[in-house]
Amino acid sequence: MTYNLYMIKDLLENYLHHTLAVSHLISDRLSCPIKNVLISHSSSLSMPSDWLRIISAQDWKEQRISEGRFYLIWNWDQECKKRNDCEYLGFQHLVSADALLFATQKLFEELQQWELTLYDIAARNGDMEELGKISLKFLGNPICLYTASLQNIFICEQSKPRQLMFFQPEDIHNYLSAEEIEGLRFNPDFLGTLDTTVPAIFPDEFWGYRILYDNIRKEGIYIARLMTCEIDRPIRDADYCLLRKLANIMKYAIEKENWAINGHVAFIDDYITNLIHGTYVDSSKLSSALQFMNWKMQDEFFCVKIPLSAEDEKINTMAALCAKLETSIPGCLAILGNKYILLLFNLTYSKNNREQIVSFMISILREYVLHAGISMPFSGIEAIQSYYLQAHYALEIGEKEDPTIWYYRYEHYEYSHILENLTGDMDLEALYPIGLKKLLRYDKKHNREYTFALKTYLEQNMSVTATIRQLYIQKSTFIYQLKRIHDITNVNFEDTQTRMLYSMIFQIMEKRGLI
Repeated sequence: MTYNLYMIKDLLENYLHHTLAVSHLISDRLSCPIKNVLISHSSSLSMPSDWLRIISAQDWKEQRISEGRFYLIWNWDQECKKRNDCEYLGFQHLVSADALLFATQKLFEELQQWELTLYDIAARNGDMEELGKISLKFLGNPICLYTASLQNIFICEQSKPRQLMFFQPEDIHNYLSAEEIEGLRFNPDFLGTLDTTVPAIFPDEFWGYRILYDNIRKEGIYIARLMTCEIDRPIRDADYCLLRKLANIMKYAIEKENWAINGHVAFIDDYITNLIHGTYVDSSKLSSALQFMNWKMQDEFFCVKIPLSAEDEKINTMAALCAKLETSIPGCLAILGNKYILLLFNLTYSKNNREQIVSFMISILREYVLHAGISMPFSGIEAIQSYYLQAHYALEIGEKEDPTIWYYRYEHYEYSHILENLTGDMDLEALYPIGLKKLLRYDKKHNREYTFALKTYLEQNMSVTATIRQLYIQKSTFIYQLKRIHDITNVNFEDTQTRMLYSMIFQIMEKRGLI
């Protein structure tokens, strides 16, 4: 382990009675350039630059120092002058330089032992709380770890009577309340913390106390936050480096245990994401992964796609929604994607039907003001790509056609989806039948509406009576129009396929505002 002067400034009082007379520290609080400490006498040979030197006030006054080095002056007095070209701490009321050396060495030894013990716990997959407990000696304040979904993983603090404890046992593994989560979603101070890559202070306006936090990321994604709360003593400079050290070892433990962003094993996300994008997935590995959830490959499922706003995506508290759905609905798997949430529900496992699950799910989505596209049920998880697309298109079409409702079942928009895809990569006009093209040209040239009359006639199942009611015209007038339509198009609309073709083209034209 390496050290810095902030550690000595803030922690030495636990090892030696002293008075700190002066300090000049300019390095970053996370920087630890010091490897060891030794008393340096005026006759000492030069030492490496990464060693901390204990010197006398006399040596300091006689400028027996080097630029850019680190010093402890053990008998600082009024004649000692401050300098800007090195970092140092000046002490008074010490018995000897040896006392300062032994105390500093003891501090360094205990910090090193702390680090080694942390790594040992992490290497043997020890409890996260155990990592926190042995860190209390140095950090002092209560320590906790929250996931990105705002679930508490562990809490620990110095032993006190229960009524004085900051945390309670029931807080462990619980989520923040819905009110707190909603408050954070729109809190500008909290939003600003999500991209932070170094330990920083969260102000006391929200909870009433300050928090020193460090974000933990996995493959660049924020998955957890380690915090020490300013309850038992003020936050100190040394805490920044110590918290970062603890956070790095917790990150190692998290990666070793293959933590997921949500509450399920991480590799499930990758397999499902690959399936919906048509990427090959080894069936045996997928089957083994599903066994962690007591799912089977041939179970019955359905998909839900939920779009995320830029705000929801940034603050990452949508992970809280994923966790809530997974814990609230049996057989639910929630995956955070790029600008969306994918929900996969296992109907076989949950023993509920789709309507029961949708009803409960929507009551939760309304709290977050979110819409959802819902696929039809399907058997066999390897078929998920087509049904994910059902949820996608239900959402896409539903938001256009019915923007005021919360959720869109694919079967309600299947016909619209088929119509939208009939043209493929061809222009619609290129698919117009020859007779229709003639009729459109005639209408344009002679300022007629025979095309609209034909559309209405086909919609009314070729009933003249129903058609004239829709068009508000005389029967004789429409009979004449119908004769002219036949003359212009030379098409037999008694033919079933011809009638279906014209009907589909008319519906596509109507959707695109062309008729």
